[in-house]
Amino acid sequence: MYREDIRGGEPTEYPLPEAANNLVKIVWQQKGSDFIVAQNNAGHVRYRLYEADKTLFSDYPPGAREIVFAADESKVVYDWVASTGAHELKIADKNGGNFR
Repeated sequence: MYREDIRGGEPTEYPLPEAANNLVKIVWQQKGSDFIVAQNNAGHVRYRLYEADKTLFSDYPPGAREIVFAADESKVVYDWVASTGAHELKIADKNGGNFR
């Protein structure tokens, strides 16, 4: 996968540790190299964080939806969908710590 800065410069390559199929959306950090992907997995959207320095994907919990980086980029903001269907706006560490 490549990322290109629209202000100019050469594209940056991000070698992925596994195939990233059925991507629905990619959310990049503004300043960092990590990104969040939304993948369609048999009709269900799964959210995953790619940590560039570790070159690995980690999965977010299934109840987390519409995940985006917070302004400081060390945290994420997301819509938590409870088993009852209720929605709550939440914040957690970007690597999945402190979820719900």
